[in-house]
Amino acid sequence: MSQNQNASRRDFFWKLGAAAFAATTLAPSALAFGSKRKEDLKFKLLFNVHADLEDLKLPAEITTLQKLGGVYQGTQKNYSVTGGRIKGPKLNGKILEGGGEWTILHPDGAGKLYLRTPIRTNDGSRIYAHHHGVVYAKSAVIQRLRENKPVDPSEYYFRTTPYFETTSKKYAWLNRIAAVGKGHFVPNGIKFSVYSID
Repeated sequence: MSQNQNASRRDFFWKLGAAAFAATTLAPSALAFGSKRKEDLKFKLLFNVHADLEDLKLPAEITTLQKLGGVYQGTQKNYSVTGGRIKGPKLNGKILEGGGEWTILHPDGAGKLYLRTPIRTNDGSRIYAHHHGVVYAKSAVIQRLRENKPVDPSEYYFRTTPYFETTSKKYAWLNRIAAVGKGHFVPNGIKFSVYSID
C-alpha cells in the first residue's frame, strides 16, 4: 500500500471518529433522557367522573364458587356500578347501571383495579369505557377507606388507564386515543379525572 493510500485511510478514520465524537458530545440535548422537546407528552382534560358503587350482591352458592375474598394474588373485592355522571369540556353524560369494579389488593398494599362502565352522553350516544388501574395505600389508610372514613387523596395512589369503544361518529375520536385518569375514593363511589395524551 502506498504512502498516499495510508494517509488517505488515516484521514478517513480521523474524520469518522471526529463525527462520532461531535454527535455524542456537541448535541447532548438531543440525546439526554427527559429533555424538553416537541415530542414531550401533553395532557388535556376530557371529563370528570363520579361513579356510584355498591357491594356486589351474589347468591351464596355463586359467592362460594367464585371464592370471593382471598385469591392467589391477594384479597378480591367486587362492586356493581349503580350509576354516576360524567362532566367535562369533551364529554357529558350519565354512567348507566350494568357496569362493575373489581379490585385485587396485594399483601403489600398495592392493588389492581378494573372498572367497566356503560355511558350514555347527553346527546344520546353510547360509549363503553374500561379502565385498568393501580392503587396503593398503607394498611391504616386502607382500613379507613373500608370503613368509609374521610381520607385525603394525597394519602394514597390511584391512577387508571381508560380505553373507550363507541360506534358514534361524533365520539369516534375516543376509539383512537390513549388516556390516563387520576382518582380518589368517596363514600360509596369513586371520582377521577380523565386526560387525553397528545
